[in-house]
Amino acid sequence: MFRIPNVVLYIIAGVTVGAVLSLTRVDEERPADPPGAAALQQAADRLANVPGIVDLLATCPADAWLSRVDMAAGDIWQQGACLSDFDGCLEACVAGNSATACRTTARAIELSDDPYAMDPAIDLSRRQAYALACALGSASGCTNRAAALRNAAQVAPDPLSDLTQWARDLCLYRSFSSACDAGSEWGCAMSGQSYQLGEGTTRDNARARVQLLRACEGSTGVEPEDTAHAPCRFARNLLASIEES
Repeated sequence: MFRIPNVVLYIIAGVTVGAVLSLTRVDEERPADPPGAAALQQAADRLANVPGIVDLLATCPADAWLSRVDMAAGDIWQQGACLSDFDGCLEACVAGNSATACRTTARAIELSDDPYAMDPAIDLSRRQAYALACALGSASGCTNRAAALRNAAQVAPDPLSDLTQWARDLCLYRSFSSACDAGSEWGCAMSGQSYQLGEGTTRDNARARVQLLRACEGSTGVEPEDTAHAPCRFARNLLASIEES
C-alpha cells in the first residue's frame, strides 16, 4: 500500500495539531488570562471524578458520540464567554453537561501551556473534556478527541494508544467520518486525509476528494487567515497534493 513519506506526514501532522485542535470560530479570542496552575489542577481533579470517565476515555469517539446525549442540558454557553470564564465553563461541563463547555474547557486547557511540556494530569484532563464533549453531542469534540490521539503531543497515557495500529487507524477513520456526517468541517477534512493516506480504510483519492470538498461547503475562493476557514484551507492543500501525485 502506498504511504506518504514520513517527512510529509510530519509536516501534515504539524499543520493539523495547530489547526484541528483550534476549532474555535473567528469571533472567539484567546482568553486574556489563560487558566493558572490552580485552575488547571481543579479541572484535572473534577474531570477525573466524572462518573464513567475512565471507560469513556477508552471508547473510540465514533462509539462515544451521543452516548450521553440524554444527559445534555440546554447548551446556553456561548463559546467566547466560555473561554473568558474558565471556572464557569468547567462547571457547565462537569455539572451542567454542556457539550460546548466541555469542548471549550479542553481548548482553554490547551491555550494555558505548551502542550509538549504539559503536566500529565493536565494533558489527560483535556482529552477527558474532549471525550465528554463528544459523548454529549459535539461533533467537533469527537474530531478533536480523535485528532489529539493522532497528532498531539501525548504526555499522559491514553488508553486508545494501546490499540494495535490497525485498530487505532480504524477508530480514527470511523470517528472522522462520523464527525463529518454530523457537520464537523474538520471531521470532513480529516476524513479526506484518512482516504488519502489509506489510514483505517482503503486508499481512495476519489473518496478523499469528496470528503475534502465537504470541508469547504459554503466556502468560495481563497479563505482568509482565520480559524473559521482553517478546515477548508487544510482541505484545499490536500486536494492540491492529490492532484500533483
